[in-house]
Amino acid sequence: MSSSASLPQMQRSLGQIALIALGINSIVGVGIFFSPADISSLAPGYHSLFILMATAIALVPAALCFSILGQRFPEDGGTIVFTRHAFGELPAFIVGWLAFMGTLFSVSASLIGFARALAPILEMESSGEQRLVAALLATAITLIAASGTALSARVWTIVTFLKLIPLFLLIAVAGWKLATSDQTDLAPLPPHEVETQWLRAMLITVFTYQGFEFIPVVAGQAKSAEKTIPRAILSSLLLCALLYTALQFTCIRALPTLAQSHAPLAESASLFGGNQLKAMVSVGQSISALGVSLSLFVVGPRYLAALAGNQDVPPLHIGKIASNGVPLHALFITYLFIMLFLSSGTRGGLFTLASLAMVLQHGFAGSALFTLARCSEQGFHRSYQWASYLTLMITLSLLTAVTLKEWMVAVGLLGIGLVLRRFTLREKHRI
Repeated sequence: MSSSASLPQMQRSLGQIALIALGINSIVGVGIFFSPADISSLAPGYHSLFILMATAIALVPAALCFSILGQRFPEDGGTIVFTRHAFGELPAFIVGWLAFMGTLFSVSASLIGFARALAPILEMESSGEQRLVAALLATAITLIAASGTALSARVWTIVTFLKLIPLFLLIAVAGWKLATSDQTDLAPLPPHEVETQWLRAMLITVFTYQGFEFIPVVAGQAKSAEKTIPRAILSSLLLCALLYTALQFTCIRALPTLAQSHAPLAESASLFGGNQLKAMVSVGQSISALGVSLSLFVVGPRYLAALAGNQDVPPLHIGKIASNGVPLHALFITYLFIMLFLSSGTRGGLFTLASLAMVLQHGFAGSALFTLARCSEQGFHRSYQWASYLTLMITLSLLTAVTLKEWMVAVGLLGIGLVLRRFTLREKHRI
């Protein structure tokens, strides 16, 4: 049994509220502040509302797969653990490595974006100064994550509350104005006859919803995981789906050229509530970037540790779990990777790659549940297979929207991972 799986209940520091906050904090990241425009560019007008709702519904089977598997395997690692139990080490490494790289890209892009947002305030003119700020933020977040799961949980819970305030305020102010004004200064209702790229729009939308998959990654730290993990996964997805739909409607009614907007939420806030509400939403964006970065710093090292079976395995000892529940060696390696990505200062394509990695996780989770339920192993019932069927069908549909270039990048990253795996295994056998 892995070290995380054997943690006594008293040492498990994550309760129901902390797990729900982790899910919401991970889902409501930087992407929501830009995605209304990205989604509208592929699904104009009210079609984008349908995309948001349809994607949320399409993700329910995947959420059920993660919920069922998460409560059965209360140890750190999420999809890696599920895949290892169903298919063995190599498939587990493949999904784990891609998940780890997707996490690195997401947190690097978030920190770079946050540093660029601070540039005018701090009068930073060069990209080098921005990268330095991003690196300092990464260092500070790493220290918080290293201090223990309990402290990290308190921080991400507070951050989640703070970043939701301006978003709910924007929805409330917009709703009040739409209900009481003549709306002559608002965007006209968009036409219904539009050309919509359904699958590509849904793939982009998957990124805005990704994050509930992180909850079972910390299952080894969860109290009463068989109950709290499923509740946190399903409730965080539902709450964020309602929030996103309301925000998308707000942007549609505020901005006639929503697809061309660079900051749709901030611009909508300016129209509905003036500069004060715009400033609050902008601050919320910065808080959100820090919040999701903390979640990723908590989750990313656990992906890496799970690749080693959450055990103290030489030569890198990446699976060693400290007494505070943190895989410190894996956290340090994660920090080094992120510093490397920050030094490049690039963001292009990182979010899409993270979406691809997450969709692949859905496919592996669905396949794992199907296999375990078919064999009636680990207490799984055959009736669970319907969730895996739907998850696999939806996953395959979404993967058809991935471009050749994105596949090539993913395959290249996987190749690098396999080379590192072979080197690590060889060194392990020597020892």
